[in-house]
Amino acid sequence: YRATADIPLIVQGEVIGFVALYGRGPRHFPQMEAIVGLTQIAAQAMANAKLYRQLDENARRLGLLTESALELTATLDLEDVLTRLAWRLCRSVDVAGCEIHVIEDDDLVSVMSLTDGVVDQDKIGSRLPLDQTSVTRDVMRTKCPTTVASLDDPRVSDYVRELARGNGSGPEVKDECWVTLPLRAGDEVGGIVELIETRGPRAFTADEIETAAA
Repeated sequence: YRATADIPLIVQGEVIGFVALYGRGPRHFPQMEAIVGLTQIAAQAMANAKLYRQLDENARRLGLLTESALELTATLDLEDVLTRLAWRLCRSVDVAGCEIHVIEDDDLVSVMSLTDGVVDQDKIGSRLPLDQTSVTRDVMRTKCPTTVASLDDPRVSDYVRELARGNGSGPEVKDECWVTLPLRAGDEVGGIVELIETRGPRAFTADEIETAAA
């Protein structure tokens, strides 16, 4: 192209993008004022669409939180509460499994393991040394969620890899990829939640992580 015109898309003083016009030969672009006016209409339409998506996501998240609160307070049985919580978390981000662990001394202790809607009683009560869980230690330190794309992540210890492949002496851990979230009481992290995808690689979006964390 031998002629171009770049017009910024501006909303409330901020540039959110550009429109590029091209000509195959040397030329001027007439009626530039009209073109600029049309691009600003497009910019506002894009901003409105983004706002509507955010409002829709917030409404969905609020509905999920309300449903979860009502369901989790409907019983005083701890295992039932944990089962419902794990099921809700799996549903919120569409993953196959959920592991809930609490920190006891120098170990992570499993208090709930749910895969494809079924509780794995054999995993509940199993212990994993904290010094073998770099990802968990990062979450405890930062108090923020983190994602692991695969077992090739350098933060995953050889010990955890062996468990994941079923070659260790401890409980088998299935984890194609997962997100680890802190369980916080005030400023203290007392445990973690792992949302595990075993059906293939995937990327967790910021909205999914925020929904699960809420």
